[in-house]
Amino acid sequence: MSKNNNSPSTTPNFGSGSTATQQHHNNNLTGVEHIQFSEQVDKALEEVLPHKDPFDTSLFDPIVYINTNFPNEQALNEKLESYIIKVKKKIQRVDEDILAAVRKQSSAGVQARKDLEEARDTIQSLFKKIHEIKSKAEQSEQMVQNITKDIKSLDYGKRNLTVTITTLKRLHMLVSAVDKLTLYTQKKQYKQVAELMEAVNELLQSFEKYRNSIPKVQNLFSRFESVKKTLREQLFQDFKSLDAHKNSGRENVQQLLSEACLAVDSLGDAVRTELISQFVKSRALHVYDMTFREGKEESKLERIADRYKWLLKVLKTYQEQFGDIFPDYWCVPQEITIEFSLMTREAIVRMLQNGKDLSGKTLYSVILSTIKFERDMQERFYDPDEAEILVDIQQQKKLLEQEEKALKELSMKVEKGSPESDEILKKQIKITLKRRELEKQEQEFTKTSSLDSLLKGGAEGAIAAEKQKKKPKFKFNLIGFISSCFEEYMNVYIEYEEESMRETLAKIIQKETWDMNSEYSSSQDLFMYIVESMKSCSALSKKRTLFELVEKVFKKYLNNYADILMHKLPKIQSIAQPTTVATTGASTTSGTTASQGASSLMSRLGMGNILNTNEIVTTDKKAKLTEKEEMLVFYIINSADYCQQNIEMVEEELRETLQEPYCDQVDLSDEQGKFYLLLKSGVEVLVNNLMNVMEKQFTEMLSISWAHVDTVGDQSNHISVIMQTLKDAIPFLARFLPTTHFKFFCDNFILSFMSTLTSCIYKCKKFSPMGAQQMLYDVSCLTKFCLRELIIIGDPNRFDKDDVASFSKKVDIKAQKIECILRTILQPNDFLVGTYLQYAGSDHSVAELTKILELKDLQKNEKQQILENYQKEVKKRQQGSQQEQNNSTSSSSTTATSGTPGTTSLTIGTATKKMEQVVSSSMSFIKKFNLNN
Repeated sequence: MSKNNNSPSTTPNFGSGSTATQQHHNNNLTGVEHIQFSEQVDKALEEVLPHKDPFDTSLFDPIVYINTNFPNEQALNEKLESYIIKVKKKIQRVDEDILAAVRKQSSAGVQARKDLEEARDTIQSLFKKIHEIKSKAEQSEQMVQNITKDIKSLDYGKRNLTVTITTLKRLHMLVSAVDKLTLYTQKKQYKQVAELMEAVNELLQSFEKYRNSIPKVQNLFSRFESVKKTLREQLFQDFKSLDAHKNSGRENVQQLLSEACLAVDSLGDAVRTELISQFVKSRALHVYDMTFREGKEESKLERIADRYKWLLKVLKTYQEQFGDIFPDYWCVPQEITIEFSLMTREAIVRMLQNGKDLSGKTLYSVILSTIKFERDMQERFYDPDEAEILVDIQQQKKLLEQEEKALKELSMKVEKGSPESDEILKKQIKITLKRRELEKQEQEFTKTSSLDSLLKGGAEGAIAAEKQKKKPKFKFNLIGFISSCFEEYMNVYIEYEEESMRETLAKIIQKETWDMNSEYSSSQDLFMYIVESMKSCSALSKKRTLFELVEKVFKKYLNNYADILMHKLPKIQSIAQPTTVATTGASTTSGTTASQGASSLMSRLGMGNILNTNEIVTTDKKAKLTEKEEMLVFYIINSADYCQQNIEMVEEELRETLQEPYCDQVDLSDEQGKFYLLLKSGVEVLVNNLMNVMEKQFTEMLSISWAHVDTVGDQSNHISVIMQTLKDAIPFLARFLPTTHFKFFCDNFILSFMSTLTSCIYKCKKFSPMGAQQMLYDVSCLTKFCLRELIIIGDPNRFDKDDVASFSKKVDIKAQKIECILRTILQPNDFLVGTYLQYAGSDHSVAELTKILELKDLQKNEKQQILENYQKEVKKRQQGSQQEQNNSTSSSSTTATSGTPGTTSLTIGTATKKMEQVVSSSMSFIKKFNLNN
């Protein structure tokens, strides 16, 4: 064991030693290799063998243990000797326990070997007994086989005799049944034939394997096939001769043929299908081709409804004449309808292929009649079974669960008590009521369902099975059976709708008065037409046709209407931007008149021959709007707002109406965005018009020689006029603009006004200190007493406090930029840079400071010196910011505290030596004991 670790200079400071140092001390103290188990193993050992002794824990640290027991030198001197005696006694007890355990284990080993020998002898004895039992069992089995050998032969003989007797009885029954079947067929006793046919089929199944090996059986099969052939021919002949008994003996014939249907059923599905098909073509629909022969007036496409009426008469005649003959589960009326639909579909396809001048109006009428016919027939014939009804209920419940989950997630994002929250609550209540209704229907249907009775035995089960057997098996879906043939020709309908909408839009624009006071609105009429057109088309198709109508017609004419409104919007030039027309999308080239622009627009929209260009002609660009033109701008803004909102509603309605996959492909966001652009352009026209009204006051401000102003007085005259102009104009604008768009107008006006004011300040060239002070006072009065309260001028309750505070904050931010310019001018050269950086904040630049210095009467070298000071100050602030960041990063790291050297190290070293001696003595004793044993 190395002694270097015990010297005071190398003893670690307790409480801050590293893991490696602690492990090294552990090894020195014990003198043996320290085994470190994993955390999971230590945890498992602690659960099995819980310990209280600190020496037993895997995290035992001798240094920490010594520091705990001897915190200082005084404690070491007073307690060390007594502690060592205590540890030695403990070690002695442990040694004694170990010795006793070893002796006990030695005696237990001897006893264990003795028990093992006894168990081995017992197993061998048991194995011998099992072998003897197995041998005796085999002997007993052989004895039983010898006893029952004769009995088995008798049993086989009895079984063969029983089979022979049964077979002979069945053969006799089969012969008798075939004879009776032949006789009943000749006498046309079809009810008895049907009953015997089922019995003969069942008997023949048991002789199927002897069909080709026994001549007698082969003969019976041949006779039966001959009887079936004769019966089939006789039945078909009886149904053909039905018309011969129209007057005399019809009741007897109906009774005969009604029983004949039972015989047809016994011959199999193929015979029944052939008979029904022959009846439908030769009896029910034999005059169809003659009635609607090509070239006749009734055969024209526009008279397709006559064919559907004709079928209703055929079905009525069938019910009167043949309803008592054919059973319901044969579904003869349904088969008549299917055959009629196939023939009508072929006729329609031929007419569509040959119809060169097919009009959209005719096509719409034909499709509407066809769809109505299909729905009527579907409702009349289609009878869903129990399983389909249950599946439909389950699907509805699943959809309700999905909708309820979506509403629950949405409610978590919406503030409680808000209108949106109330709306969600109403929808959740409706879903709950609907789910309860579905559950009630499901319970009632389950009680009356015949599916339960089918699972029961006895007479009840037989009756239910018979009902299921007799139930109509008609499962054709008549929806789209005929109307699907129109899909390839729906472009004609789309073209018809496009032409109709083009004419409608032209009429709407012709009727438009462009007057806010008029009750008529072209935008309302346009959307009424779109909604009606959408409803009409959805009655025909909720898939591709409706989707194409949206893509090719609705979108096109919404964009056309937006272009017309944009062209109608007056054009005005802003004093802030003298070379640009503010109305986006409404500008015309300098050489083109408004009339030429309108004519070009009408030609592009395809309305040149329908709409007079005077209806949408606009005046050329001008500086100010007349009152009538202002009202026109208000009207266009409100129309654009109406269209924007209704486009969203139409899109939602289309998503609910269209079927997969088209419902997710509807997107009218571009059209909505175009009307928003129109609305924005209208607001910009109003902003520029108001700015142009105040053009004279801005010109007056530029005419003042600010460099020679030597006193500061009350606010300037042009500022008073501007404030009065705004106080007169704002209530007028607020009266005709929707609240949200009025706020949008105010936001845009502040941007334009502050930009123009800043530009004018820079154009004033030079400012004296008093001139800058006067300008600062003017701006302060204008901001404080007018601009900050712009949105509530004329009506303090127009907006709530939060909206007013938010708007005032925007105004203050813009005003601060102007204040920065003027306060920088007022400062002496030494303080100018600091003042500029203070008011400019992070939005400062050399270019802006250079422009500000041009407003101050300075020499060139003074300007250069100020700019150099600015760059130095900016660099200095950047370095200071970087240094603060570095200090913040370094302060987050901490250093380990060190212990106190000196007497403590000496004390710990002494304690460590004595503890090592005690532990080494104990380990030597244990090793010696193990070697001796």
